[in-house]
Amino acid sequence: MDKNKHKFLMMQILKDIFTDKLLSSCLAFKGGTSLMFLYGLPRFSVDLDFNLLDCTKQHAVYEKLLTIAKKYGTIKDAQKKFFSPLVVLDYGKGENKLKMEVSNREYGNHYEIKNLMGINISVMRASDMFAHKLCALLDRKGMTGRDVYDCYFFLSNHTSINKDIVEYRMEMSLKDYILKCADAIQSFSGKEMMSNIGELVDGKEKNFVKTKLKDETVTLLRFFSEFPSIQEYPDSKMVVNKSVIEKKDDDNFEIKAVIDGKEYSPKEISAADKQLYHNLDDENEKNGLAKILAKKYFVNEWNRKR
Repeated sequence: MDKNKHKFLMMQILKDIFTDKLLSSCLAFKGGTSLMFLYGLPRFSVDLDFNLLDCTKQHAVYEKLLTIAKKYGTIKDAQKKFFSPLVVLDYGKGENKLKMEVSNREYGNHYEIKNLMGINISVMRASDMFAHKLCALLDRKGMTGRDVYDCYFFLSNHTSINKDIVEYRMEMSLKDYILKCADAIQSFSGKEMMSNIGELVDGKEKNFVKTKLKDETVTLLRFFSEFPSIQEYPDSKMVVNKSVIEKKDDDNFEIKAVIDGKEYSPKEISAADKQLYHNLDDENEKNGLAKILAKKYFVNEWNRKR
């Protein structure tokens, strides 16, 4: 695979996306390629991953991504799933396929605008990506050397972490989960570590992955479990004791919450949040989303009452 050719194509697609009025307002960049382009991750990454910020625009976003992809090659696969629509582009014989995947799962993520070679891009904050990468270590079907490497990157760069995301997704304390990750990595073989990262790193980095990555990551995780750097956001100290989403009338839903022991007056939720809530089948997931949305809808009022 020609890595520069692949990077060039990804930059063209990112330009098309973030100079489009609809897509730039609905998508936020995340994942390994965003880390490579915007945060200095010293490994290659092949996919483009995004979060959808307004699920009512999902159909329009999906169709626009298909149109953009068709400019550069043949559509190898396209799936219009609610929680993770994707488009896979084949742009030439012997080249790696380029996958674009969009997630509309809500975890209380935070975003910022960064400039990439003249393009203003909405991107997930590093502390949130660190949290999701840490979760991915044990949340996928099998641990990957790529995820271990990315966690080492965050740890070695002293990146703060969004504690709430980890504890919400993994349903345990941050410290307990970090130690669980350290134990899992300790039992990971060198062959397993190299299985899906070998072609993504070169020279000195490849040797580091082979000889030191496992032990260094385990050590840093154990340090971090004792001395974590927690990212503080305006809603970080909010304690949502209870949150419920209920039907207000035929077309609208409202959210009620008890925060820090105080009851807050109901607020109507957006059409996008209503659709997101409706598409969850599991009651625990619905309750979790309600707590996340409580922070979103009541943070300003909560700050005024402090």
